[in-house]
Amino acid sequence: MDLRKVNQMSLLAFKPTIPLRNLKIDKKYRILGIKKITGGKYDDSLIAELEEAQTFLPKRLIPNLIEHLEDFATGQYCLVNRDLKEFDSDNLAKTSIIEFIKDDEQQ
Repeated sequence: MDLRKVNQMSLLAFKPTIPLRNLKIDKKYRILGIKKITGGKYDDSLIAELEEAQTFLPKRLIPNLIEHLEDFATGQYCLVNRDLKEFDSDNLAKTSIIEFIKDDEQQ
């Protein structure tokens, strides 16, 4: 049994889950890992484990990230919320514009 993998998922459950749109604009959030969740409430999803929280990533990223999940476990990458875009005049539909960056100041 790989206890490291078991503990990763176990410890992930104790971090608060925050909406992507609640991340501060232009702040770097170090990514400790990205996990694929299958068969969840909203079908397949990706969840990014950050240092103090976790957040679900947009489904549109699944095809591009699925082959690179292990790369994000190195702690070399950060997630940056660049902007919050509104898609209706009532300010109800919003989405975050995010960017992944390699952090030169890795731990």
